[in-house]
Amino acid sequence: MVHVATILLLTVTLALSASAVFVECFYPAGLQPGFTVNILGNPSAGSPTGCATQCKALGYTWSQYASAITVPIFGQCMCTNNDGGAAWVINQAVPSVASPPSFGTCETGSYQLQYLRASYNLLGCFTSVTMMPLPGQTTALTVSECFTRCINQGSKYIAMQVYTPPFPWITCLCSTATSSVTAASPDNCGVGRWNVYRLGSTPSVISRRQKRLEAAIKGSDTSPCPVGMQACNVAGSDAYECIDPMDELESCGGCVAGLYAAANTTTSGIDCTTIPGVSGGGVTCMNGKCVVTRCRASHQLVDGTCVPVLPHVPHVWDTNQPPKNQQTFR
Repeated sequence: MVHVATILLLTVTLALSASAVFVECFYPAGLQPGFTVNILGNPSAGSPTGCATQCKALGYTWSQYASAITVPIFGQCMCTNNDGGAAWVINQAVPSVASPPSFGTCETGSYQLQYLRASYNLLGCFTSVTMMPLPGQTTALTVSECFTRCINQGSKYIAMQVYTPPFPWITCLCSTATSSVTAASPDNCGVGRWNVYRLGSTPSVISRRQKRLEAAIKGSDTSPCPVGMQACNVAGSDAYECIDPMDELESCGGCVAGLYAAANTTTSGIDCTTIPGVSGGGVTCMNGKCVVTRCRASHQLVDGTCVPVLPHVPHVWDTNQPPKNQQTFR
């Protein structure tokens, strides 16, 4: 048995850039139409992570990548907003060789699927998962449906069984605020295995020298980010990250380190996770504002704010004097 706490150390090395997370490997029959990135002109897209970064920068939700062995001569990077649903589920490659420490090494003849809108990191794939207290097992028709459901519940962990034949749907477990999660027997990701994700921020950091490349791909040289997203400075570096200030937990409402390429570095966003008194997973960013739902034991929630609970100080009576507000009759 492997407790999730023991595998959190892997998170840094396993998390993919641009908030992209590995979902599965699938056969070409499940490939969804979309925009094909020219790998010859953009060689950085010639890897699973590079493809995900390019698709994310272009504003897409999914990346589908096949190696040069599968799709000669350069491989294929296909970006799409189509949720393949059952097409991805029933065409999941068997086996999907994607176990630690190199998630996403799909077998020859298959594509790697990454979800680009996740605020979760993939911790690993396992033969079984137990959450206590039991959150209730539900089914979802698509991967994004499972992610959305758990995100709306404020789940810290998501366990997703992408496909268990013959049923063409996804088994989805969303942790509660107090759930303990235990995963047994790490294994290659694939049919019948559980993908375990943990809530965590993975910045979509892109160096300045990539700005011209991304602008050329989008046919514009005015903004390095997709419509609806802001290019924010990354503190302590010359890089930027594309964020949606309406729902970015660590940069809610704007750029915490200033707007990229602006004349000044005036901050306009808030890192919701730094609000005093808020418990882990007890805050979300909605419509550009931090929304607090749970506080630490030392605080109480009052009108959306975590207020310190004042310690109770017992009153010590003077035995030589009558208590205040008490009359003495003679």
